[in-house]
Amino acid sequence: LTQQNIMSIPTSPKASNADNNPNSPKSIIISSTEIPNLTKVDVHVDIHTAPHELKNVLLSEFDDSPKHHLDQKLLPTQPSAAATVHWTINKEMKGAFSMALALEVIKDEAEEITIRAESVDNDDKRTSLILKDALFILRPQTFGRTELVISAQMTARFLALTPQHGTPLTRNSLTSSRQTIVRAPKKLSAEKLFDTFITALQNRYRNDKAIDERRTAEFLRSIDTAPPLTENESELIERAIALDAHMADAKRLPTPKEDRVETYLKWKEGTNVAVARCAALIDVNVRTFLADIWVLGTYEKMKLHKKENKGCPRKVWEKIDGSRGLLYVTGVKFPSGFTNRVFGSWITWQRRVKADGREYFIVGFEDSLKYDGSRPDLEELSDSKNFVTGYSSGVHIIEEVTPNTCRFTRTQFVDLRVPFPRPIMEVLAGVQFQWSYQLQEKFLRNAKEVDNETLTHTAKELLGSRTLTAEQETLFNSCAALERSNNNKWVSLKSPNEEVKMWMGTPKSSESSDVKISIRTGKAKGVVDCSAAQVAAWIKDFNSRENLRKSFESGLDVGRRLVDSKTNEITVAMVKKFPFPFRHREFKLRDVFKVEENGDCLIAIKSVN
Repeated sequence: LTQQNIMSIPTSPKASNADNNPNSPKSIIISSTEIPNLTKVDVHVDIHTAPHELKNVLLSEFDDSPKHHLDQKLLPTQPSAAATVHWTINKEMKGAFSMALALEVIKDEAEEITIRAESVDNDDKRTSLILKDALFILRPQTFGRTELVISAQMTARFLALTPQHGTPLTRNSLTSSRQTIVRAPKKLSAEKLFDTFITALQNRYRNDKAIDERRTAEFLRSIDTAPPLTENESELIERAIALDAHMADAKRLPTPKEDRVETYLKWKEGTNVAVARCAALIDVNVRTFLADIWVLGTYEKMKLHKKENKGCPRKVWEKIDGSRGLLYVTGVKFPSGFTNRVFGSWITWQRRVKADGREYFIVGFEDSLKYDGSRPDLEELSDSKNFVTGYSSGVHIIEEVTPNTCRFTRTQFVDLRVPFPRPIMEVLAGVQFQWSYQLQEKFLRNAKEVDNETLTHTAKELLGSRTLTAEQETLFNSCAALERSNNNKWVSLKSPNEEVKMWMGTPKSSESSDVKISIRTGKAKGVVDCSAAQVAAWIKDFNSRENLRKSFESGLDVGRRLVDSKTNEITVAMVKKFPFPFRHREFKLRDVFKVEENGDCLIAIKSVN
């Protein structure tokens, strides 16, 4: 709106607005002849309330001025109007401005409510926003929201305050006997007044958290009734699983000892492609976590994107072509000196169930160009001069550990189109890993509570699973033979705990031999104040908070990792610290659990390659 659009608007005779008495003088609708050079406006606004609730509030009185800077009072009603309202708005500017409208409901149906609005004159001496031929259209949206469409002719009347009102006229004020200003004050326009009104109306109902929760709840309800995977979506999932398998031999990156996020990176220096992987335990139900990473259209995630990638585009298209998949475009801000990237992704998910009955979800994503349906034009969503189109594919695997915990693994392949030096590549990988830290922190619960919950669940799970494979039975027999062997000479050892007896066995065959051997057999026996199943569960919960804390506090573990976990078997890896001049020792062990009919628990342990 230019300065020339602001005209001197003669005022009409004032009507009393002291009360709503039908016999009171009515506010007079301002005619179009009194408002030259109107500007056309069309806006679409997202309001966080249902259409009928919004309609009822628009036709009634309220006072939100302390919180939302919006105050609405009823005026004497026009003959055909449902209500004549007077809005007073005061936000981010000196002094309030007002807007008085006669409102008439001309359509009131479930799919749409239409309200006609016309500005009326009143005896408010403040700056006024004038609307002519205005329509307020209220349409229901998902999750209890309303799309408010306002179509109107607009201008403003700027009234100067005389000294008796407390503020002297400025040097730029050109006044008439009716105290009207021909041109708007600096930094003030009808457009800014209208924008302030819309913002105040939005803020009155704004409840981003509630809308995000409704959106997430809707997805959780739809998991078991989602459309079946299309053929192309099934192929996408299989390619995503293959990418995760590609990282099986990746080297783990060094992290702080107390760090509970495993990080890996495959990258050949001087190239522009890399594969990063991170894994973490999350203190939340597997489905809740799936919803958190799948539901991308939340206000919370948009705010975070604006904070971390200021000026970069972000848009989501859900349920594309009737499928369960979505398309997602996001811009990524790069360090100074490098051009920002924009990525388009096609994403879908699949539910699977392990042999032990625990469910897990696979979320696969690839470049949007792989999608054979309609897709967005990345150049239209971003300034091609300021962005380079990148390529990314990957997979999220979310596995149930207990009813209230899950394991999250993210593997992502990225083609940045141009090679980057190692320091920049490590920074970019760190950004990807940071997301896992944020998710872990978001759902973090009390460590002792989680450990006890996991221990109870694992013990119950072990007692309910007593069937072993033939290979597992063979392993138990070989380990039992070691304990029963008479080939060892047992020597008592000093124990750090008087409740535990310890021995070391030396093969008798080595006593008469000059050959020094490094093989020894250890043995310990003691009583623990809990059930046998709880002891087994404590050992199986290799990466519990308590085990991690004690391991790192002792200083004996350089690193430890849970490689694989099944109902009655785990595979773990650890690096034990040895004193100088010996090198640290790396162990990879397979633990198989067996519960006897009498409740005894056996654990067979064997090194694996």
